[in-house]
Amino acid sequence: MKRELRPLDVRVAETYESIKHIKGIPDEQKAIHALGLATTPDERWEMLVNLNRSMGFWLPLDEKK
Repeated sequence: MKRELRPLDVRVAETYESIKHIKGIPDEQKAIHALGLATTPDERWEMLVNLNRSMGFWLPLDEKK
């Protein structure tokens, strides 16, 4: 049974609120870490694939004949 997750932006905001008190890390890095901590493994994989496709590194494999 798959459980329903809250929207990603809500999960990231909650995670950011829980780590924003940590000293020694810039706010930009805290936001990036919050995104990584709030996403599921499947969401992280999808973001990686989308980034690689947008940069032209993820090309479809040629079908073997």
